[in-house]
Amino acid sequence: MNSNDKSRRKRYAVLVPACMLAPGLQVERKPGPHWGYEFLDCIMRFEVDIIPLPCSESTFCGFVHGLQREKRGVLRYEALEGYTEHCAQLAKQSAEQIADMQAGGYEFLCMLGVENSPSCAVSRIYSNKGTLKRAGIFYQFLQSELELRNVKVPAIGILRGRHKKAIALLEKMLSVSVE
Repeated sequence: MNSNDKSRRKRYAVLVPACMLAPGLQVERKPGPHWGYEFLDCIMRFEVDIIPLPCSESTFCGFVHGLQREKRGVLRYEALEGYTEHCAQLAKQSAEQIADMQAGGYEFLCMLGVENSPSCAVSRIYSNKGTLKRAGIFYQFLQSELELRNVKVPAIGILRGRHKKAIALLEKMLSVSVE
């Protein structure tokens, strides 16, 4: 195989929430080993690239304010002036980057999200009205932006503290996709 063949071969990647790589971005970090490390180990075992998605909560109004944020539910974030627009803009930028990377040879095997997060949940969120069956604010926008670009990336929701099912699903998905 010459060097041109190597550069043209398919590149595999998994999209991950930023807090998986940087636990300090979470509004509240639990003591003990970080829940995300097992996922990163799994992805690296298959030699798949890890592409971080932006953290809409920590970047809202700049990191100085975002990193000092208080815990909020999805309804409070939706009522927070400018937050949905911030998520929409980040989602558009991310989707453009993902589509460009895909056009350049990347295959995105999946996107991981943190369930119960008001911003990056895949399918369930806590609220003051109980559990809502829906995606987080940023992920809703991201999924819509990806659809507009005909980019299909399956999503896996992670329940922190009860994440063995998500790890098994990720491992199965990677083993089927990567030779």
